[in-house]
Amino acid sequence: MQLHGSLVTLGLSFFAPVLVASLAAFGCSHVASTSPQDVDIEPITTLQLPALTTVVDLFPGYEIVVSDGIHVRNGAKNPSGVLEWVTRDYSGRSENGTTWNIRVDVLLHATPEQASRGLKNRCAVLNGLEGELLGQHDSVDDGTEYCVTDTVRLREDSEGLRLPSDAYLSVVAVRKRTLLIHLHERRLGDGESNKSEIIPSLADALKPQAP
Repeated sequence: MQLHGSLVTLGLSFFAPVLVASLAAFGCSHVASTSPQDVDIEPITTLQLPALTTVVDLFPGYEIVVSDGIHVRNGAKNPSGVLEWVTRDYSGRSENGTTWNIRVDVLLHATPEQASRGLKNRCAVLNGLEGELLGQHDSVDDGTEYCVTDTVRLREDSEGLRLPSDAYLSVVAVRKRTLLIHLHERRLGDGESNKSEIIPSLADALKPQAP
């Protein structure tokens, strides 16, 4: 298995826009099947973190999307209370030939309520197509909230569609107070997940902030 922390998607980018267009056209009922996602989120959920003041400084290898509440590309103010937002793509090819891409977004919100709202929005596994949340959603008393969606196989048969039949989608998101970490995985091949290989590095970046 090869792992690359870069903005290269290794062959997955061709179906990303098609995925949204196809699901929008055919509706949520055309999702072929779902299965529970096997991923370990404890490295993040068990961290005891204070209220953070920055994520840009904690993730120096990530692209900055929002700084001081302003989108760096167009200068627009973020309307959802996001103060800082950094992102990075991890891509690879498994030994069985499956290609995968995981987009990691780390966001710092102005309030816990805005971060919680962001988690719920991002955990709609069908990319905000008014689909129900598939999988597990829970919260604990220390300001931690998380969701682990099911892995969705988008089509059993791609006949008549540009969307391949072996395309899979899954989401994990964790909120710690005003911090939101979101992992969105796309796969061509099998319905497994590589998120558990990336999550410990996210926890390591946050550990210096723990009391």
